[in-house]
Amino acid sequence: MVEPTLNMFDTHKSIRALMDVGVKEEHAESIVELVSKSRDYDFSRIATRDQLEVIKGEIGNIKIELNIVKAEVNTIKVEINGIKIEISDIKGEISFLKKEISSLGEEIRSLDRSLRGEIKAMEEKFIHKIEKEISEVQFNILKWIIPFFLTNSLAIVALFFRS
Repeated sequence: MVEPTLNMFDTHKSIRALMDVGVKEEHAESIVELVSKSRDYDFSRIATRDQLEVIKGEIGNIKIELNIVKAEVNTIKVEINGIKIEISDIKGEISFLKKEISSLGEEIRSLDRSLRGEIKAMEEKFIHKIEKEISEVQFNILKWIIPFFLTNSLAIVALFFRS
C-alpha cells in the first residue's frame, strides 16, 4: 500500500512526456522510476505546525521548570555552605573545649597533688601533736606513779623492818 504524499506523482504521464521529446521508452521508465523513488517519503513522521507549537510550549515549560530546579539547587548549595561553616565553627568550639577540658584536668591533678601534700602535712602534724600529748600523759603518769610506788615501797620496807 502506498502512503499518501503531498503531491502524487503520475508516472505514466511522466514517461509519455519524456517519450514525446524523444527519450526511448526504457530510458524514460528508468528516469521516472528514479524520480519516483526520490519523492517517496513517509509523511506520517512529519510534525504539523500545531504539533511543533505544542512541543515548543512544552520545551518552554521544561525550561521554566529547569530554571526553578537550578534556583532550588543554588539555594541548597548556599544552605550546604552555611552548614559547612556551622560545622567548621562547631569543630573549632569542640577543639577549644577539648583544650579547656585538658587544662582543667591538669589543674585538677595539680590541685589533687597539692591537697594530698597538705593533707599529708596535716596528718603528720596531727600525729606529732598526738605523740607529744601521749608523751606528756605518760610523763604525768610516771610523775605520779613513781612517787606512789616509792612511797608504798618505803612503807612496805618500814613495815618489814618494824616487825
